[in-house]
Amino acid sequence: MDRWLGKTAVVTGAGSGIGEAITHALLQNGINVVALEIQKGRLVKLDAECKREGFPGKLYTICCDITHEDEIDAAFLHIEILGGVDIMVNNAGIIASSPVIESDRKTFERLLNINVLAVTVCTNKAVHLMLKRNIEGHIFNINSIMSCYHEGISPGIVSTNLAMDAINDFMQKVPSLQPKDIADALIYALGTRPEVQITQITIQHIGELP
Repeated sequence: MDRWLGKTAVVTGAGSGIGEAITHALLQNGINVVALEIQKGRLVKLDAECKREGFPGKLYTICCDITHEDEIDAAFLHIEILGGVDIMVNNAGIIASSPVIESDRKTFERLLNINVLAVTVCTNKAVHLMLKRNIEGHIFNINSIMSCYHEGISPGIVSTNLAMDAINDFMQKVPSLQPKDIADALIYALGTRPEVQITQITIQHIGELP
């Protein structure tokens, strides 16, 4: 982890759940974090918690709606002023609680904007800043286990508000991971030698269905 000390990570959806746990873990390991979150109240709470913990890493918070490219542009301009990005964590994501046949176009557009387009735009911006500084960076895409077709850390069911709100009854019957479990996996990946490339980590609770 020494090579990441003092470096900067950008985390989307950093104000709660997995994003919050990842932010804490990175700061605890001496990595600075730019936390992107749509809800300002969550950023205020996150900032207060991190100050109370006294983490060695520095926290910068930016209120940003990643469904709007102009807000992403503004966020990354600020990130460049801060010194750039070394680690990009695409964590923000949503799920739809209604079946496809009962959903409307707005639901599909919101899913696409947050889960696909925002990820590609943020990755594009981050990579350009990495190339500009000629550094070795790291990109993490946090996915659902149902989308293991792409590179990323793909947890099973994690006990977060997102999962609880969408499948509350199911969650009560099935054992689930905790946000810290995903954060630990990310820290593990960062801690490997530069020559080691981890293309995918699938994480499930021992009692969860395969």
